[in-house]
Amino acid sequence: MLPTVKDGQLMIVSRLSYRLRRPRRGELAAVRLQDERAVLVKRIIAGPRDRLAIARGMVSVNGVALAEPYVSLRNPWQIDEFVLGDDEYFVVGDNRGMPMALHTMGRVAGDRLIGPVLW
Repeated sequence: MLPTVKDGQLMIVSRLSYRLRRPRRGELAAVRLQDERAVLVKRIIAGPRDRLAIARGMVSVNGVALAEPYVSLRNPWQIDEFVLGDDEYFVVGDNRGMPMALHTMGRVAGDRLIGPVLW
């Protein structure tokens, strides 16, 4: 998540927030990976039923390019357009200067989002 989050940085996550409201595009969230023990901080860039594509490193959601001032470096990532399911979110880190194959990102079910990072 560099440059937004530094290695070893302590964060506060609100576990209650996503019980009271839906996750929002653009916010940082703690995400539980499938092995249940690992938790990563990722940015939510799309939500349920959104159409998402990444072309030459630029993200578009529902046909509109996202303004992402928090991304300083971009590799020319490519993901063909697809539609998220009724309870799916797409998460990705802010460090997009690395090759896509080395990055942990993708679709996650809503119940894998623990809560927003409050700092």
